[in-house]
Amino acid sequence: MIVLIHILKDFAIALNVLVMLRCVISFLPTYNSGFVDGIYNLTEPILKPIRDVLSQISFLRDLPLDLSPLVVFVILDVIINL
Repeated sequence: MIVLIHILKDFAIALNVLVMLRCVISFLPTYNSGFVDGIYNLTEPILKPIRDVLSQISFLRDLPLDLSPLVVFVILDVIINL
């Protein structure tokens, strides 16, 4: 059981780094790269459902800012600090 918790924490840390990289990459000029595509392909299945839920909230729908990475960071922080 302890090993499973450590694996889950390591996965959460890795996912945290990937989402952080995606946030940084989103501010850079866009270009096609296997690395960037890989980051987007790995993080989009996590971010899209949260983005869909946030878009259902009326006052968040009109914000020009994607808050889904922030929600993911909070969830991953809870998992990492179990």
